[in-house]
Amino acid sequence: MVLLGARAWSRVVSYSVVALGAAVLHVVVLPWIAVAGIVPDVLLVLTVWIALREGQIAGMIAGFGCGLLLDWAMQGQLGLHAFAKTVAGFVGGLFAHPEDPGWLATVDLLRLMGILLLVCVLHNLLYFALFVHPLEVPVTEFVLKYAAATTGYTAVVAVLALLCWQLVRRRFTSER
Repeated sequence: MVLLGARAWSRVVSYSVVALGAAVLHVVVLPWIAVAGIVPDVLLVLTVWIALREGQIAGMIAGFGCGLLLDWAMQGQLGLHAFAKTVAGFVGGLFAHPEDPGWLATVDLLRLMGILLLVCVLHNLLYFALFVHPLEVPVTEFVLKYAAATTGYTAVVAVLALLCWQLVRRRFTSER
């Protein structure tokens, strides 16, 4: 049995606290900024972040945990968010460099957004294909309303989060 060190446990606890906060944000605050019933998926952004920072296995575990948390909070079909976010964590982890923990600090913002968009498109196509059943909805409505609109809204929120992260990181490193 492998025991994690104190630093690893602190990251696990930090990610868990952020996931709980993101779930509360998703259920309580984000419906207020919904556009045509579509809200950004902040737990997906968190899942991709963890996958990029920690690797595929951690990304899949984070995706499964975030998905179950969202399934429980939204009281929908249990396991649907968990499945889609587990796949998203797997795909996001394909781009990770866990041997170089500082790679996210040096990576180009456009590359990060490209990775996020790819994972988000795959996640939303998978999720909505299982949730909406595309045979009951015209293909154009399925792709444009469900997959593309949700991906775009999540991408906008992710860009804002990444810009804030870069601003905070620059201030923190310039003060040192």
